[in-house]
Amino acid sequence: MGAGWADDGDAHGGDYCSTPGRCHRDRQPIALGRIMVVIRRMSRPRILVLISVQSGYYRNIVRGVYRYATARGGWDLTRNEPSRTKPMDVKNFTGIIHCAAGNAISLEQLVEQGRPLIDCSNWCETPGVPAVVSDDASAGAKAAEYLLGLGHRNFAFAGFNAGLYSPRRRDGFVRRLATAGHSVDCHVLYEGERVNGRYVNQIERTTAWLRGLPKPCGLLVCADQDALHVSQIANAAGIAVPDEIAMIGVDDDDLVCGLAKPTLTSVRMDGIGVGAAAAQALDRLLSGAQVESLRRLPPLEVVVRDSTDQQPVADPVVRGAIAWLRMHADTKVSLSECARSTGVSLRTLQSRFASVLGHGPAESLLALRIDHAARLLAETDLPLKAVALRAGFASAAYLCTVFAARRGVTPGTYRKQKQRLAG
Repeated sequence: MGAGWADDGDAHGGDYCSTPGRCHRDRQPIALGRIMVVIRRMSRPRILVLISVQSGYYRNIVRGVYRYATARGGWDLTRNEPSRTKPMDVKNFTGIIHCAAGNAISLEQLVEQGRPLIDCSNWCETPGVPAVVSDDASAGAKAAEYLLGLGHRNFAFAGFNAGLYSPRRRDGFVRRLATAGHSVDCHVLYEGERVNGRYVNQIERTTAWLRGLPKPCGLLVCADQDALHVSQIANAAGIAVPDEIAMIGVDDDDLVCGLAKPTLTSVRMDGIGVGAAAAQALDRLLSGAQVESLRRLPPLEVVVRDSTDQQPVADPVVRGAIAWLRMHADTKVSLSECARSTGVSLRTLQSRFASVLGHGPAESLLALRIDHAARLLAETDLPLKAVALRAGFASAAYLCTVFAARRGVTPGTYRKQKQRLAG
């Protein structure tokens, strides 16, 4: 039998039949079978998965645990949220997987109760507790590599000092850029006085910091949720993303990345792999075997979205025109309108584009529309005609022509390729 999820609590017990008169007639075949079910259930390991942060990354850890348990068979899984105030009683569980970030109290309580335990929270190091986590320093280095590949020469990091993952992502980012001869302007998002649970002047501090960064700049934010917050601050301050600041998050929480405007590029971490490896390590502990004290799984890839989808451009006129084109790419636009938005004539704008990029603004507009169509093909089930209209193309036929010329495959083939990779 495979794994089964349960609520926290004992779901077993109860009468074997609801009609007393029938119990005596039927008890030999029915009662024996049900007794065997109860015995099997009592012998099945009960595994508690503690999760307190409902992000895509931590949900993927739970998915990984479930996949391992299903393939293994014989585990009863329970998911619960740890309390920050009340002691936890885990005596009814055989083993525990802890992925409650920001909750060191719950981990200490669990250690005291002596149950086999694997920590995936990546929040603190606890002696004697084996940990399976993502390699956060490698995630920072991967983000640095990507921004270097785009041609950036100015770099920044935003995060916090608590826990383990933000400082490690920062350090990996800084070290990789140092080897390329670059420094990083680091900003602490959450510090200082708090009133009613909120940091005083946090938005004002971050706004001033973003405005003071040299442009264009490549920015890594420690996690997607925090990058969404920074993106909202940049938008409110009129700082163009990605044309002035190319922004990357970490974890690839697709819901959070999709909510950001523009959509957020992110380093995808292997949450499912972490969960499966943690479950395997716990299985070994339960069998009496030794396990590694620490195992780190590398990040998978950089998932590119709108927030970095632009080569860094020093010319403020060209940079501003690209930002305007990006904003209006899905509508019928006039290049003369674009020129007016930057305060120059169309001829001057075309000359500046040719000098900086080697092509005119019409070429940049077409590239933006093709990229938008590619994302719609990969992330939605919209029919081709709807994709074309939403991406700013006059017809599906024209989209097919230019898409195949630029991407080397038809839109339909591109969608199938992306679906295979995702599935």
